[in-house]
Amino acid sequence: MKSILLALISFVICLALELFIIAQKDIFIAIGLMAFWFVILVPVLSFLYSRRALSGVRRKWLYALWHAFVVALSYASLFFMELETYPIALVIFVWAFGWGALGLIPRRKSRETESE
Repeated sequence: MKSILLALISFVICLALELFIIAQKDIFIAIGLMAFWFVILVPVLSFLYSRRALSGVRRKWLYALWHAFVVALSYASLFFMELETYPIALVIFVWAFGWGALGLIPRRKSRETESE
């Protein structure tokens, strides 16, 4: 249940930032915020969701797919009437899932822990 709730929180965070971007009057600020959202926020949310929220969960890959879908849906829900929205949402989905999958890779134990 916690995993689903945290994915929905990611949806709200992404949607709020996207609405803030749409409200910007200056195009350069909007482009910068969109770049921040795509390059920094989506990877950080996806990676941390997979690394922290999915520890101890049985179906990690399914939840990582769910999170990527929710993040892509936050974009698609705003622009669903425009045709170019769906390929962009697919790119966002793949980008978010890639970072989420990276967060699912198990950590290697340090040499100090192995020697003890």
